[in-house]
Parts: sequence; C-alpha cells; structure tokens
Amino acid sequence: GLIKPLPQGREIDPKLIPRQAALNEVQLANLAELRWRSGKQLEFRAFNQHATISYLSGMMLESPAETVPDGQTQEETTARKFLSRNKALLLLEDPSSEMTLEREQSDTLGYTQVHFSQAYKGLPVWPAGLTVQIKPGGHVSLLTGDYIPTPKWIDRTPGIPLEKALASARK
Repeated sequence: GLIKPLPQGREIDPKLIPRQAALNEVQLANLAELRWRSGKQLEFRAFNQHATISYLSGMMLESPAETVPDGQTQEETTARKFLSRNKALLLLEDPSSEMTLEREQSDTLGYTQVHFSQAYKGLPVWPAGLTVQIKPGGHVSLLTGDYIPTPKWIDRTPGIPLEKALASARK
C-alpha cells in the first residue's frame, strides 16, 4: 500500500495531530439544532485557532428557498438562507453582507457549488471564503471553507493622511 507503518520504536508526536477546536456554548446549541433539523446525520470540523467551521456535512442542512429575489438563483438564495440561519455557529454577524457571491458551478451529477468570498465593511478578507453545496433536489448538503469570525477588531480609520500616502506612492 501507499501508507507505510512507522519503524519499530517510533511514535507519532501528538503535537502533529490536528485537534478539534472547542466550540462556544452558542455554537454548540446551534449545532444541536442543526443536527435535529437535518435528521441527526451531521459531520463537522472546526479550525482550532478561531473555532470557525471548515467542514459541515449532512443529508439536508437547509431546505430549498421558497421565494427567490430578483437577481439571485434559487441556489444562491438557499445558500444565503443557510448561512443566515447558522450565523451563530459560523461566528458571522451578518453573512448577507460579509459573504459576496463569487460564482456558481454545477457538476455532471446535478450538484451546485455556490462560492462566496469574505469581506468586512467593503474590505476583502483574504484568503477567506465559503462554498455551499446544493443537492439536485435543492437542499444544502455541504459547507466547506476557510474564513475568520466577523473581524470587528479591524479599525478602518486610515493611519496615514491622504497627502502623505500620495506623496509616498509617487516616490
């Protein structure tokens, strides 16, 4: 096989094994509600540093959107509905303004992946984004991505006066 056993007498350093992040009480409550809504079949992974969800899978995480605003597809609307309903779990204050649609892709099996990038008050958060997968029947079945909690700590006040910044740029 491709995986070779460790030589005798050698052990894996426990520090090299990724640990599951500790979710807060609100996230755990939201996860329990989601597990109940989705038929109890749910898998998730969270990044240790921020306790943000990097992988969430279930049979029916969100039902298809019933009404679709002008300019959106049903898949985008369903994905946004899912993100908004689970904003406490995802540690996002306002997913509708923080997640910008990048693109939608459909595969040969009929699944649609709705890709979002993250921004905060108009500033891109890089590299951060989420992908929501919609099953052929219109239900959300998967969320994957790498993002940060709403970055409320960012100060958008310029640290350099405009004139000084322009002068430096001209040099």
